[in-house]
Amino acid sequence: MECFTLVPIQGSSLQAAYCKLPEQPLKI
Repeated sequence: MECFTLVPIQGSSLQAAYCKLPEQPLKI
């Protein structure tokens, strides 16, 4: 399972982490 993080979006300190699952990509 591969995971990667996205940089904060326009002034947001929140980061989105995505993990690729065997069936479908999962957004945490």
